[in-house]
Amino acid sequence: MTQNFFKSTLRDRIRFLGKEVGVVSFWVLLGTLALFGFNAAGLLSGNFVNLVVDFPEVYQVWTDDSAVFVDGRTADAYKRGHIPGALSLPVGEVDMRLSELPKNKDVQLIVYCGSANCPLSYHLLKQLQRYNYTNIQIFQRGIEGWLRFGYPLQISSKP
Repeated sequence: MTQNFFKSTLRDRIRFLGKEVGVVSFWVLLGTLALFGFNAAGLLSGNFVNLVVDFPEVYQVWTDDSAVFVDGRTADAYKRGHIPGALSLPVGEVDMRLSELPKNKDVQLIVYCGSANCPLSYHLLKQLQRYNYTNIQIFQRGIEGWLRFGYPLQISSKP
């Protein structure tokens, strides 16, 4: 009886450990795939460090009209308020609206979205790079940062 009890207990423990190892393996695999996906999107690499523009330079560039500002938010968000003169180019519509961008692929583009926590500008940058635009910078603070510094806002009835 003791031997059967020992075998039963051992079998139960092995099953339990097998389930635990399976669960842990699943989460490790899922985490690895998530990190790989983020890296494939370029969000884990340091490639963006030199591509970021911030205050006061971004305001100076806007004042000088030496770059094209591109808003990656939805058309509705753009209508509610955007950096004056910015183009509306929602991330999901780049392929369809590429003709609205300058033909010169070396023109300076500054992409932005809603805030520093918004990933749309990074996705927009990657999409524009695929179309061979070479001079793109990200204004990470987005429209929230722009407003926080008291800069002007343009409201539109159409994108």
